[in-house]
Amino acid sequence: MKTMSNLDLYVSISDAIENGEMDKQLHDLRKLVDGRLALIGANKKLDDFAVGDKVSINDRCGTTYLRGETASIVGKRRTKLAIHLDNPKGRFVRKMATGEILSAEVIVPLEIVDKI
Repeated sequence: MKTMSNLDLYVSISDAIENGEMDKQLHDLRKLVDGRLALIGANKKLDDFAVGDKVSINDRCGTTYLRGETASIVGKRRTKLAIHLDNPKGRFVRKMATGEILSAEVIVPLEIVDKI
């Protein structure tokens, strides 16, 4: 019996999902994936991040228009991170007197950012 590599297994499952072969199991798969993502997010520590690190805002962010946006860490607060968005938008845009657009400092919990 041939053993599949992790990449082969991933491709096989991805193809099956894309082709509709696993439609009946999608809700169960989603629960498993969401549970795993929550566990990974719960294991994050402030020390895992450093000022200057690039991060991406993940799907656990309640402000939907920020999901997928990238940012730089500019500081740490007791249990949260201070970030500046690479592409400021919404209420986080700060327009300077010179006309330059900058990001406001956004304080975020660890669970909504992933290191890039």
